[in-house]
Formats: sequence, C-alpha cells, structure tokens
Amino acid sequence: MAAMALAFTRDEPERLSVALIAHDARKDEMAEWAAFNADTLSNCDIYATATTASSVARKLDLRINTLLSGPLGGDAQVGALISEGRIHVVFFFWDPLTPQPHDVDVKMLLRLAVLHDVPIACNRSSADLLISSPLFTDLGYHFREQGEHVGERISVWVRLIRSDDLARCRYVFEHTTSEDRYCRFFQFKEDLDDAQLRQFVELGDNVVGLLAERGDEPVGMAHAWIDGRDSAELGIIVSRDARRQGVGRRLVERLATELRARGVKELFAYTLAENVSFAALARSLGLTRTGVEAGVATYRRSL
Repeated sequence: MAAMALAFTRDEPERLSVALIAHDARKDEMAEWAAFNADTLSNCDIYATATTASSVARKLDLRINTLLSGPLGGDAQVGALISEGRIHVVFFFWDPLTPQPHDVDVKMLLRLAVLHDVPIACNRSSADLLISSPLFTDLGYHFREQGEHVGERISVWVRLIRSDDLARCRYVFEHTTSEDRYCRFFQFKEDLDDAQLRQFVELGDNVVGLLAERGDEPVGMAHAWIDGRDSAELGIIVSRDARRQGVGRRLVERLATELRARGVKELFAYTLAENVSFAALARSLGLTRTGVEAGVATYRRSL
C-alpha cells in the first residue's frame, strides 16, 4: 500500500497559457507564424491583445481569450497575468522602429517577463526556436514551483522512470528517514536491496512511475498502480532535503496527467491515520478521507 497520498486538483494547470502580442507592423507576420504553428498552439490556452487577436483569428481557427488593445491597456493586462502566474510563455512581435503611445506598458511587460522568469520571444526567429524546443511542451518545466520571493524558483524536473534508474531510486530512499520509509512501506526498512528496488524501475503496463530531479540530483519519486476498475493507487516519497519545495505536487500533477491519458478516473491512497502533516496537506489539495481501518486512512479523489 502507498504511504502517502496526493491528488491532482482541477484548478492546477494542465495546459500552457501563452500570450500573443504584435505591434501593427508585425501583425501579419504574427498571424502567419501562428497559422504555421497551429497544431502546437491548439494544445495551449491563448491570450492575445485585441487587434492581434483579430489578425490571428483570420488565420487560426482556435479559441482566443481577447484582451484590450495594447494602447488601451492590453499590454498591461498581459503583465498582470504574468505577475499572477497565469501566463507561461509570451510571443511578442514588437516594432523597434516605430514609437508606441504605450511604450511604458511595453517596457513594463518585458520587465515582468524577465523578473518572473517567463520565456519570451520578440521576433520570429526566437519564436521559432522557442516553440520548437522540447521544453516548450514539458509541463514540468513551465510549472516548476516558485518560492515566496522572486528568484527562488525551484527547478524540479519530472520524467518517467526508466529501467536503468535503479541507482537514482536508491539515492532517493537513502536520503529519507526511517520514519519516511515506515510511512511508505508500513514497516521499518533500514535499507532496500536491488531486488526490492527493481519493483520501482521495472514497471509493467499497469504502473506509471515518475522521478523528480533537481539538477542532476534525484529528490523524489511517485508511482501509480492501475487496477481493473479505472482507479490507481498512489505512492510517493520525497527526500528529506527537498520537503516543502513543491516536489510532491509536481510529481502528482504529472502523474495525474499520465493517468488521465490512460483513462484512469480516480486516484486513491493509504496513509497512517496519525499522519497529521499529511492530513493537513490532503485537505489543502482537496482529497477526501473516506475511512479508517486498522489505523490506516484511505483518501480518494476523482480525476
């Protein structure tokens, strides 16, 4: 049984939100570029300033969240969305040769994108490179947790576990406490041999396993065992030096996405009933405690 449960909450982002902005001399170029990249943009939530939205809509048959025009406050609206963490990538084809009546808003937008570490492309070449990067579609990259102060972004990368990750999974377990391992396995384990660890890396078709890495250091992993009733049991463990840094949330966000793609409808997990810290975390994530039996609590959440 899994010792710790987390669940994907519906208000967590599943898609990128991108902003499209183009000054008058660049609007046709923006529309052509968007049409060329229609397949990729179809998987994004698109925001655009008013006249840019009109230009793009003539070439692109996708839903666009239309803001005000730039001179009337549209660029300022994009800046506010960036500050709120609601825009993840900006494509801003601006005109360096023409004075803009809202130049102060343009500079503010550029400043906020840099300040909040939001990728921004300001011409077609940089836009081509950005949208064609493998990182563009990596939700784990864009939705890294951010600390209380700007600049404390925690670079946690989440990927599927491979069969050659035995040593990396061992590293995670070695950097947990005996209490952590008791919570994970419901029994004390001072060490795991290779045979025990292989169950976490040699995965069958009914198991999804993810590894979280901070730089080159593995800091957590999560697994889901899919049953025959469109449900999956969740297990997760995070190294002691990576607690309260969003690692668990990042793992489960990605895990839920993988499970939904497989048609799984529900996550469930077991934890010790006296695990007060987990109970508080579960409440914050919207998990429902459905019962307690023999000292073990069950939590469930629909996907």
